[in-house]
Amino acid sequence: TVVRGCVPKKKEQLQKQQNDYYIVNVSEGIAPTIQFTDGSNEKTTINLSVGSTHTLKEYTVSDNVSSSEKIKVYTMVCDKGFTLEENGYGVDTYVFKNVGEFIVCIYAYDELGNCSRAYYNVVVS
Repeated sequence: TVVRGCVPKKKEQLQKQQNDYYIVNVSEGIAPTIQFTDGSNEKTTINLSVGSTHTLKEYTVSDNVSSSEKIKVYTMVCDKGFTLEENGYGVDTYVFKNVGEFIVCIYAYDELGNCSRAYYNVVVS
């Protein structure tokens, strides 16, 4: 965020309306916080059978600057390499059709562009 302002150096310059301009860079680098309501995190693994329908865990998102309405949240089901699974974007439920290891990801972006990620693991057998 760039804030531009007009600041006189001396009182005499104010009277002459001569101002020096300064650019003030204000940065805020704190990403939103994502928490799964059951306490799950990247160390959490759930086991499912092929063909199981999984409802994504509930979560909360907060930020030190942006209100919750201004935080963009994306849900994804990915493989272990964080490659998006087919039909895995923007879902609340997902049917696991293949055996393997997967990750359920929540990404949150605040209005200043800071991003955070929370996820848990799914093993399908």
